[in-house]
Amino acid sequence: MTGTEHRDLPLHVEEHGSGLPVVFTHGYGDTSSTWDAQVAALDSAYEVVVWDLRGHGRSAAPHDPSAYSRDLALADLRRVIGDRPAVILCGHSLGGYLSLAYAVEHPDAVKGLVLLATGPGFRSDDSRAKWNRILVRAARSFDVPDESIGIVEQPDSMVIDSLPGIGAPVLQIVGQDDTRYHGGVGYIERQVPDVSTLFVAGARHHPQSEQPAVVNAAIQDFLRDLATPEPE
Repeated sequence: MTGTEHRDLPLHVEEHGSGLPVVFTHGYGDTSSTWDAQVAALDSAYEVVVWDLRGHGRSAAPHDPSAYSRDLALADLRRVIGDRPAVILCGHSLGGYLSLAYAVEHPDAVKGLVLLATGPGFRSDDSRAKWNRILVRAARSFDVPDESIGIVEQPDSMVIDSLPGIGAPVLQIVGQDDTRYHGGVGYIERQVPDVSTLFVAGARHHPQSEQPAVVNAAIQDFLRDLATPEPE
């Protein structure tokens, strides 16, 4: 089957609460349950949407390499967002990278971005190829189809090249001990016009579950600012 034939795979999507929509996308090898603490903290004031990437959790998981790519994952995210006019995207690791890519491709559809443990990708072909080789080896330790590696491989430098054009406010959250992501976080700080960064003590690559109270407070403050109309 071709990637086009895999475009409308069944996805597991959960919608909680009502209000300003916040769409959470998990990282590679995780599921939507990684956001349980955030759903519990936010669903009384916001519409909180969580979903499983293709190949993960309760979404369809075909054993076909052509079913997995960044473009197909972005098409899935668009299906999840549906006809909501403007959303806040919150993503962890791969989910943050996909959220950045979506904001690049659909700038008017994104009101804000929350990026947890997220890198911007690589401009150099050699660096990108090295990253993709590392991912292929690491993917064997995750409970996902081997073929799903295509969803996390970076095909080009589109995201990192487009950072200066991201107009939505961005909140970065990264574990103080997740040092391999600190360089990428710093690069995003220098390139994106409206960005703030929180380093979370006592956290590595999953601050949303390692230090949920700190992460929830930061997200709530960010969302509150976005929901407050600017004075005329």
